[in-house]
Amino acid sequence: MKNILDKLNTISPSSQLGISLAEAKDFVKILDDENDTMLTSMIKSATTYASIYTNKILSPTTFEFITSSQDFNIPTNPLIKVLSIKDELGNALKKDDYKLFESDIISSIKILKKTSKITIKYQAGYINIPEPIKSWIKVKVATLFEYKEQFTSNTNIYSPSFIDEFLNIYRVRNI
Repeated sequence: MKNILDKLNTISPSSQLGISLAEAKDFVKILDDENDTMLTSMIKSATTYASIYTNKILSPTTFEFITSSQDFNIPTNPLIKVLSIKDELGNALKKDDYKLFESDIISSIKILKKTSKITIKYQAGYINIPEPIKSWIKVKVATLFEYKEQFTSNTNIYSPSFIDEFLNIYRVRNI
């Protein structure tokens, strides 16, 4: 139900990472602070990859979505809550003017009141990132850290493929 006129804006991005630096250091067994910058960069990379791969927002983020559709999927999931829905004149829609269909996979809205444009402000993301996703991030950070020299020299490295199954259970394919 994608409309060519749809527009998604991030209102307040989250700066929360998939795991903390302390969690990464504990998992990789690092005691000093010498590699903190590198580890933080690796955590950001792994968190970004996990979010893109699963097609889900990992930490609470506020979005604004503008569409001319009367029936549409929320473009980012999981949905935490709808903050407001407004028509083309900026008037707030009442709960009787729309139906919200919530799901862990994809949420959607059906507008019952005829309008040419809808602006929805909402929050999406996990309040608590699921442990399998956090475990995947830890293993990816550990692998990146352990083989950091091979990455810079373009050498093939071993990466445990079984761990990718941790993300597959959360993956939502584009509709």
